[in-house]
Amino acid sequence: MIEESNYGDAYSLDIEASKAAVEKYGEFIDEYEKKEQAEQAVESEKTAEQKQRVDEQVDPRNADSWGAKAFIKEGQSILSGGIQDTASRCTFPERTVDAYQ
Repeated sequence: MIEESNYGDAYSLDIEASKAAVEKYGEFIDEYEKKEQAEQAVESEKTAEQKQRVDEQVDPRNADSWGAKAFIKEGQSILSGGIQDTASRCTFPERTVDAYQ
């Protein structure tokens, strides 16, 4: 049988140890959240880079610096836009009259 004095010591709560455990748990949670934020930042950056690559493949004019493909694409846009404007029913007669005056 446990004596009364030993009984109290066996089940007593160590306040300082509990505080230390709570503090360590808080530190663990803080480190975990920092790690998660860093991983999310890296993932976000990768996603942005992939989106930029896809945008450049769809239209090379979306690149930061233009190469030959971008200039060719821009030339195509200029020609098709100019032809579309010229062939438009509203402006075609006006442009034709202006051209012969």
